[in-house]
Amino acid sequence: MLWLIHHLPESVVKPSEVKECRQALGLTQKALAERMKLSPDSGNVTVAQWESGARKISKPMAEFLRLLVQEAEESSSQSQSSKG
Repeated sequence: MLWLIHHLPESVVKPSEVKECRQALGLTQKALAERMKLSPDSGNVTVAQWESGARKISKPMAEFLRLLVQEAEESSSQSQSSKG
């Protein structure tokens, strides 16, 4: 399912996809907020709002999330290819 986020326009990122990406990255809402350089005081609230649909993720933040996912997938691929 993560491949889907690479192919959607930023404005189409759904709340469930934000959550799926965060979980696939193995991050809590707070940890994702920190990785995305959101406010230390309210970043996890912002992520929760993206995931619930209460707030729409902006195009730049959606792109940043895409990059985090892409980086994780590439890192995972490199780890698997070095093992086998």
